[in-house]
Parts: sequence; C-alpha cells; structure tokens
Amino acid sequence: MAKEFRIGHDKLRNSQTVTQVMADEFKKRGLNTKVNIALDVIDDPAKRQRIVKVKNTKYFDMGRK
Repeated sequence: MAKEFRIGHDKLRNSQTVTQVMADEFKKRGLNTKVNIALDVIDDPAKRQRIVKVKNTKYFDMGRK
C-alpha cells in the first residue's frame, strides 16, 4: 500500500538542501529513502506543494533452518 505526503515548496527552495529535506520528511513518517521507493513525485503549483507517493512495502526474512 502506498503512502502519500505533501511538502511545501518553501522548504524546497534551496537546491543545495532538497535531498536532506526529502530524507527528513521520509524519516518523520517512519520511512527510509534507501528502502522505500518513491512511486510518484508531483509538483502542484496552485497549492505550492510537492506531492510524494511512496511504496512502503515491508519485507521479512524468516531465515532458513
């Protein structure tokens, strides 16, 4: 199941900090940019927001015995 969250464009103005802002927003929601895949990133200029849809599938390793 995918999660969706929004980030204000005011946080994304500085091109030098966009990656860190995205990582922080993922972390706030219990996600990890290295594990969870962003399925869609949409900019909404009317609302001045970036909409991020993230695949939050969890994988479990039961191990072999």
